[in-house]
Amino acid sequence: MARRILTIRGGVILLLVALALLWLGVAIDLRSPSTKSIDITGDWKGVLAGTLHTIVHISRDSKGNLIVALDSVDQKAFGLPGAKAVLKGSNFSFEVPVVHGTYDGTVNSYGKSISGTWNQGTPLVLDLTRVSGPPVAYNLGAMVGTWKGALMTLGRSYRLALHVKTRSDAQLRGTIDYLDDHTSNIAADKVALAGNRFSFQVPAAGVTYSGELSDDGNSISGSWTESGVAFPLKLLREGSGPMPTAMPTPTPAPAMHALTLDQLGPALQREMAPVLQTGDLSKASGGGGLVVGVLDHGQRRIFAYGAAKPDSIYEIGSITKTFTGLILAQMVVQKKLRLDEPVRELLPPGFVAKPNGPEITLLDLATQHSGLPRMPDNFKPKNPANPYGDFGVSELREFLKNNGVAKPSIPAYCYSNLGFALLGYALSVRAGMPYSQLLATEVTGPLHMTETVLSLSPETRTRLIQGFDTDFNPTSPWDFGVFESAGALKSTAADLLTYLDANMHPEKYAAGAAPGSPAATLPAAIELDHELRTKVRLNGDVMIALAWNFEAKTGEYSHGGGTGGYNTIALFNPKKDYASVALYNRDSMDLAAPRFVNRVGENTAELLSGRPATPIDYISEGERDALTPPTFSDSSIMGNYHCALTAFPLPPTVKDSFSPGASGDMRLVADGKGNLTSGTWTHIIKEPNGMMVCKLQMVSGAYSIGTNGVGTERASWKLILNESPRGCFQFFSPARPPVTSESQVIVTDTSGKMNYATSINPLSVLNVVCQREAAP
Repeated sequence: MARRILTIRGGVILLLVALALLWLGVAIDLRSPSTKSIDITGDWKGVLAGTLHTIVHISRDSKGNLIVALDSVDQKAFGLPGAKAVLKGSNFSFEVPVVHGTYDGTVNSYGKSISGTWNQGTPLVLDLTRVSGPPVAYNLGAMVGTWKGALMTLGRSYRLALHVKTRSDAQLRGTIDYLDDHTSNIAADKVALAGNRFSFQVPAAGVTYSGELSDDGNSISGSWTESGVAFPLKLLREGSGPMPTAMPTPTPAPAMHALTLDQLGPALQREMAPVLQTGDLSKASGGGGLVVGVLDHGQRRIFAYGAAKPDSIYEIGSITKTFTGLILAQMVVQKKLRLDEPVRELLPPGFVAKPNGPEITLLDLATQHSGLPRMPDNFKPKNPANPYGDFGVSELREFLKNNGVAKPSIPAYCYSNLGFALLGYALSVRAGMPYSQLLATEVTGPLHMTETVLSLSPETRTRLIQGFDTDFNPTSPWDFGVFESAGALKSTAADLLTYLDANMHPEKYAAGAAPGSPAATLPAAIELDHELRTKVRLNGDVMIALAWNFEAKTGEYSHGGGTGGYNTIALFNPKKDYASVALYNRDSMDLAAPRFVNRVGENTAELLSGRPATPIDYISEGERDALTPPTFSDSSIMGNYHCALTAFPLPPTVKDSFSPGASGDMRLVADGKGNLTSGTWTHIIKEPNGMMVCKLQMVSGAYSIGTNGVGTERASWKLILNESPRGCFQFFSPARPPVTSESQVIVTDTSGKMNYATSINPLSVLNVVCQREAAP
């Protein structure tokens, strides 16, 4: 178990000493341990001039003086005595008189390497790496800063930023930003450094991370574990190198004058031509269909491409949240509730207990600052193809019973489907009617939006365009249960243009309405709905109103949506009086690249406003893979791989759930010809009193990959006796033949970046996720 580096008392003493030193004008570098505290005694190895293997032995005599001896392995010269060995600050030097040689080097901050020069008349590079010696004393300050990485899970890339700071008690604290969905400042808990092992948890996402800090202190190689499954994640200190990404940077076309609606049609057709020919709307997509709706100064146009028709119906996903936000604004204007009213007061009696202290309000829910997680921890779909359908009011009540509605002391932005599910349910309870009826009463009825509904009629169902998943496999429409207010709406481009027009010109739809009616209160409600509340990201310029995101540099309000078979976006600019929607029938969740509908929406807005336009035909690596079925072979796996392993003991009965019993870390080398040439395996087994770490070395390994990316892998391992406790013998006995694992392997891309392996034996299921560290 990770041990605490500093007690609170020790942290206070350290803080007082630091303040005293600062008072005296002494500079303190918290990023790395002082070289004065580094013990360089031990054995060091290096290669002189790239050819001669050299070992330097460093020790101290009884008086504390450094003693050096040098081995020139290839020249069979061992124990050459050194002299005048000196460590001054980070500078280390010594002489070897018998060969008239001198060495001058610089010890790195963590005492694991020395960069230097050997001189026997001609200076030659000799960099040394520690082989043995005392452990390095990393301090907490080594972790302070921003770290970034790309988490690859099931072929998708999620870019992350970890911000680490020190608390007032000298311990570490951290926050996580999910860079691709603009979610920031998610609290990281139990941030700790033990030796060179760094770890933290993200309670809101059910995540744990554990990794190893590199010798230079600029990277962390570790495992991100979510829902019991571990994925490799390497974090780089900001400024130490480029962050991994699958996304090339598209080059915008030069700015042109703003186009009229009559000019926009031909321009979009030119933009769409390559997409229709070889991209997401081509015949290879098997049915990709896009509808673009545009509104400019009251005039509208609707364009359909691929398999779509102008009146095709789409699931619009999270755009539904903006309707829920407008319902909230309507009810506030109508004096039925207050924005600062605790959500608990709207719920049925006894639904959730009153917390001690501040509690979550309706405004907190509508602006994604409630502190609620993206999804509830009791969300366990029976049918992954229809995940929300079996989560109802009773499940929502169960979650709130266990988690409450207390408001965080400093609520951060966290995009929460759960939050909008709770908001919609609470509004329905206060109104005394189902959400569908409340929606029709407050929004779609006054706007005469007859094709924006939760449930389709037999006639409208025939116009629901077929949806597809990421790989262009057909999907079925989703049911949403209590999440209906977060993502259940279906609509057309025409209806959504009416909705966006009302957001820019609500007075048109209130004209002639009876005083106090929902149509009459629309102008005031929309003004309240658009009021900017807070920033989405602390260091960004995107702000949030009631559900709507607002980007100051463009003046646009926008919101996207996605379900299992559809992706959508809606945006409008009140000052320039234009709006657009893009509806696409595919779940294009390649988070390392901008979504196709986002590019369409942005391109349309850029053409209308005269800004430089990013080409729509820019296509990500993931999209190309989906459109062009790849062919795999043994050469698809080649190079050095870092693998995260999770072991699940087989449950006693089919009714019992799986839970991880062990985890591990593997390093493998594949030659691209079906052979695993080397490998190491660190296996961590949960024990009643902590963790037992067993280390194994590969004896032999082979793999075979079929053309569809599915294959087999077989590897034999033996226990490293001098690096494993005796308790490991019961699992990996040295008296028996080497442990052999046989796995099914799935390769996700022909470049071999990722592969997954599953092995089932009589005792457990072994899941392994491998990510290539460097191209071969």
